[in-house]
Amino acid sequence: MNETEIRRELNVISERVNECLKEENDCSEIKDRLNELLQEASQQNMKGVVERIQEILERLEENQES
Repeated sequence: MNETEIRRELNVISERVNECLKEENDCSEIKDRLNELLQEASQQNMKGVVERIQEILERLEENQES
């Protein structure tokens, strides 16, 4: 995947995260996909994408802890 494709998917995932958190559902499937994208972005040295993925993951973790 190139950076544009990953960023597009992150936009969709971000919306899914919002819905998931609002409905207080289990977001583990989304988290798994984010970790896959994080690994791919890290391998391709996409620093901006890595930061965005980490922000979304942090948001997920913070909300699941509360």
